[in-house]
Amino acid sequence: MSESQQEIISGIKVYINECYSDYAVMLNGSWGSGKTYFVKNELIPALEEERKAVIYISLFGIKCVDDLINVITMHVLNIYSNKRAQKRAEMNIGLKILNKQASSSVSQIPSVFVGIINKGLKLVPNGDTAKAFFSDIQKNTINFADYVFIFDDFERSVIDKIELLGLFDEMVEQNHAKVIIVCNEVALLKKIEKDDEDFNNKKAVNNTEKKILTDDYNLYKEKVVGFTIKYAADLSTVYRKILDNIVGKQSHCYDCLIEYKSEVLELFSRVGSHNLRTLIFVLKRFKELEHEIELAFDDAKIDKKYYSRYIALVLCNVTSVSIMYKDFGMSDVFIPKDRDVVVMPFSSDGFAKDMIDFNINNHIRLSRYVNQYIYDYALNKGLLLEDITRFVLGEMNDIKNNTDKIDSIYCLDSDIEAKKRLDSVLDDIKENQYCLGLYPRILSNLFILIETLYDDSNRKIELLKKDIIKNVKARADEFDVSSWHYFHSGNTIANEFNEELYSIVEKTFLESKKQKYRDVFDDEQDFVDHFRELVKDDSSILGDKKSMLNCIPASKMIDKFVNLPNSNIRKINGVLSYYYLNVKNINDFRSGDLELFREMETILCKKIPLVNSKLKRRHLQYLLDCISNICKKLA
Repeated sequence: MSESQQEIISGIKVYINECYSDYAVMLNGSWGSGKTYFVKNELIPALEEERKAVIYISLFGIKCVDDLINVITMHVLNIYSNKRAQKRAEMNIGLKILNKQASSSVSQIPSVFVGIINKGLKLVPNGDTAKAFFSDIQKNTINFADYVFIFDDFERSVIDKIELLGLFDEMVEQNHAKVIIVCNEVALLKKIEKDDEDFNNKKAVNNTEKKILTDDYNLYKEKVVGFTIKYAADLSTVYRKILDNIVGKQSHCYDCLIEYKSEVLELFSRVGSHNLRTLIFVLKRFKELEHEIELAFDDAKIDKKYYSRYIALVLCNVTSVSIMYKDFGMSDVFIPKDRDVVVMPFSSDGFAKDMIDFNINNHIRLSRYVNQYIYDYALNKGLLLEDITRFVLGEMNDIKNNTDKIDSIYCLDSDIEAKKRLDSVLDDIKENQYCLGLYPRILSNLFILIETLYDDSNRKIELLKKDIIKNVKARADEFDVSSWHYFHSGNTIANEFNEELYSIVEKTFLESKKQKYRDVFDDEQDFVDHFRELVKDDSSILGDKKSMLNCIPASKMIDKFVNLPNSNIRKINGVLSYYYLNVKNINDFRSGDLELFREMETILCKKIPLVNSKLKRRHLQYLLDCISNICKKLA
């Protein structure tokens, strides 16, 4: 138990042991903060030690005050029945029962609350216990000051809040019962404010006086609630306990979650989240993904030395996206359509698209397959394996080691030794020994070292540029925007060359991708699967909101479709329907495809009458209908 939780319990103990309290206490905390768990597992056991009869009632689902009265009555009757049975047992074994002095005076005039209990008793079967209880109620011999009523989910109750506060006021003021209201007051006030707006809009139509429901609530609350206790979960305290329950010890997953506990909690802290439910969600999803990642490593026979680093990055991905999804309602974290991985800054405002001021401590590596799993609970194992392969490739090239090797040249005391090591680096570049992602990290330092150590630095830099351009074109398939991190420096030449280099590698990568898709139309094997990949690649990388589909001429596509077996024509129809007709906001990123589909529609319309087979004409007509509907949707 955390120190703050102990302080809450101590404060409430003082309250319940007051003889003549006439107020309630509110325990206020956000959804998911663990209020209910704390109340049931920590607070109630502590209060029962004070020899108090504790009654816990969730207001969620109770439709009216009469129903609530019935629930209260059944709880009180149950406690009364247990006490009565205990007294009989003690008498049967000859124990002397000592009458204890009442902790508070009993009103000689039956209160409204006693009347409420009487009303509830009318619905209880007329047994001996109920008769005895009814008799004691009438005689006012039951001391409600010994009862602690805990009403949870106050903000979720459909009962009017003023009416509830009125009931609680009667309980505490006339009968000195102890009432604890568990509530998310922020959510409650938001709802009341919305009700205010809706209510007053109706009033305005009728030109009647406006009413402020929020003011009414605050007025009644001030009368009934003596003080409010703020509850916020201490995730650091409960982290290990939750982890033991969800993951269990003796596993690599458990070790990883222990090792990176501070990183996980830092991400929660960064956005001010104390949501216990979100933490549980994070641990469960990561446990499931870690198992699948381990299987992928084993099945693909990937060296496990890369495993720990990779799942640490996945853990940060799961944590940050889960927080934004569960706490802030972000239904999707932005990942460009042509990327499966991005690196995005994560700050107190959550995720931002601005990546200019890159700081590895504030950025999260986001994988598409991880995000899909968080949102849809569906794992794309193909994307998972691609992501692992991409990561391992970068690690195998050991970008950090090579960067450090170049940085270390600065610290040498001998210019001769420094030049010797720099020559070695330049030779490696000439032989294309470095991966694509290394170049943006070393350009600035390389140019500065060359300018410092070589007399003919301008010529040397121009030769280096040619070598690097040749290398990045050869390695364009390695291009990944998430691995291209350039730190702007005071070296203008390096800054300008990095922009030129990025443009070259992106263009080369795009042309290579286009050619791959063009080759699909010359290859009969697995054509439908290749076509699906082409249509799925729905980025606007070609500009003007045109997808990669535009790299294939409309006439070539229709010729290919006409010559396909009927079963494959149906599959092509299904692919186009899925990625165009089933997407509501298709115009947001594919409106540029309209011209292509109109051309396809015109060509196919002319081709169909020339086909001999009636069945094929039927299938092609269905395909034409699909293309026509796409045109209407994109228009």
